[in-house]
Amino acid sequence: MTSSGGPVVAASLSEAGASGVGASGAGASGVGAPGVGVPGAGMSDVELAGRLRVAVGLLVRRLRQRDPGHLSPAQLSALVTVEAAGPIRNGDLAARENVAAPTMTRMIGAMEEAGLVNRGPDPSDARGSLVSLAPGGAAALRALRRERNNLLIERLAALSPEQRAALEAALPALEALRDD
Repeated sequence: MTSSGGPVVAASLSEAGASGVGASGAGASGVGAPGVGVPGAGMSDVELAGRLRVAVGLLVRRLRQRDPGHLSPAQLSALVTVEAAGPIRNGDLAARENVAAPTMTRMIGAMEEAGLVNRGPDPSDARGSLVSLAPGGAAALRALRRERNNLLIERLAALSPEQRAALEAALPALEALRDD
């Protein structure tokens, strides 16, 4: 296999076929056995899942490598959650991010010091505080999204018209996989 991912992609795809199938013949998700899938489709669920996982994983890795700034993945995730949720209590943010409250408190402190978030009083609980997105956090997210979009625009320009059309046609399915 000769793709831009080279041997890593080939090895990962081999893993998907080999380790993605348990003793029962079902994939890691328990859905679909090799050769079983949508009638008329060329790939099994296991092969499709493996190839999709590798392609998406490598693309995400490339996007993360071009991130401007010094945000850790955990800080970035928390910042996006604060942006989406609006002012949010520390404990609620910790629960959404699946981290311990003391860990989130330290992370919020570092992000507040960096000018990414603001902490203010919680009007419903005098003991608590609300975390909100600061102008610096909004600017960091805009810069990050701009850089990631620019990388994707470069990559899209290298695709053939047929590949671009296939990607565009696949977007509704990819968005359905993303949604819970």
